[in-house]
Parts: sequence; C-alpha cells; structure tokens
Amino acid sequence: MAEFELLNSLGIMLLAALGVTLAARAVRVPNIVAYIGAGLLLGPAFGLLEVSHTIELISEFGIILLLFLVGLELSLDKIKEVGTTAFVAGGVQMGGTALGGGLLAGAFGIPVVEAIVVAVALMFSSTVVVVKMLEKRGDLDAPYGQIAVGVLLVQDLVVVMVLTFVAGLAGPGALAWADVAWGLGQAFVGMGLLGGLIAAAARYVLPPAIR
Repeated sequence: MAEFELLNSLGIMLLAALGVTLAARAVRVPNIVAYIGAGLLLGPAFGLLEVSHTIELISEFGIILLLFLVGLELSLDKIKEVGTTAFVAGGVQMGGTALGGGLLAGAFGIPVVEAIVVAVALMFSSTVVVVKMLEKRGDLDAPYGQIAVGVLLVQDLVVVMVLTFVAGLAGPGALAWADVAWGLGQAFVGMGLLGGLIAAAARYVLPPAIR
C-alpha cells in the first residue's frame, strides 16, 4: 500500500511539473519557478496531494538533490574574489530588508516579538532558486552572478547562526537564563564540531577517496 502511494504521488507530481513547465516555457519563466508553482497548485490550490510521510520523504530527497546540484555549480575560489563585496552587500541587504519588514509588520499591528520573527524571515532568499536561474541565463560566472551567490552564501551563514540560536532556546517550560545559556552553548558547540568535521573531511578524507 505504501509503495502504491509513493508511485501515485510521484506520478501526479511528475505530470504536474511537466504540464506547468511546458506552460512556463511559453512565457520564459525558469523551470525552478515552474516547479514551485506546480507544488502550490497540487497542495494549497487544489488539494490533490496532502501532507503525509511519503510526501515529506519525497520533498526531503528533492531538497537534498537540489542542494547537491547547486554545490556542483558553486566555486569557492571565484566567490573569494568578491568576498568583501559580498559581505558588505549581504549585510546591507539583510539589514535593510529586516528593518523594512519589521516596520511593515508593526504598521499592520503585529506584536513586537512576532514582528521581529517576520523581519528575520524576510532577510533571507532562496540560494537554490537564484543559482538555478543564474545557471539557466548563463550568468553564474559573470561578476554580478558571483556577487549574488556570495550574498546568498552570507545569508546562509546567518541562517545557520539564527537556527542554532533558536535551537538553543528550545525547551519545555519557562525560560531561565541558565537554561538559555546552556542550550545556546550546546547548539553552538555542536555546530562548531560539525563544521570542523566537514572541513577535515573536505581536506583530508574526500580528496584521496575521489582520486
């Protein structure tokens, strides 16, 4: 039964993606945007697919594959050339977007805490979508394309910090300063250990294995 549900869901998604992509090409809309539109039509718009364990599994594999493809397209050596520009532009962009989003949320009467959450969420863009659009246009290696990717990577670093902070705050009951400090410490130490393992693997383990 689970196998039938998996095949049925995959079939519906593939047919929807094909149909929307063909329609999108007529108006020169990138495929990645068409795929997002297909997902919106299948889920919130018409309810043809409901959230289930199978759908979550497919979506997680899809995100993994997209991130893998994005990683193949990125060159850290080229991004280093625009590192300073990317950090400055990324900081200005995130700060301005967060400020504008927070003020707009406040203007609609959203409480302060919720307005801060909205402001932080609006700071970030989708690296996958932008990289695939630049790739399709052939501008990934152009100077503005490298700067855009650099800004996106700066955003990704900030996302990791924000999610780590949120994970450190997570816990049952009322928050005490000691519990908050302990949770944040665990989260950031875990992030540091994971980053160290990834760096060590990229330097010492993966190159010999690939050769």
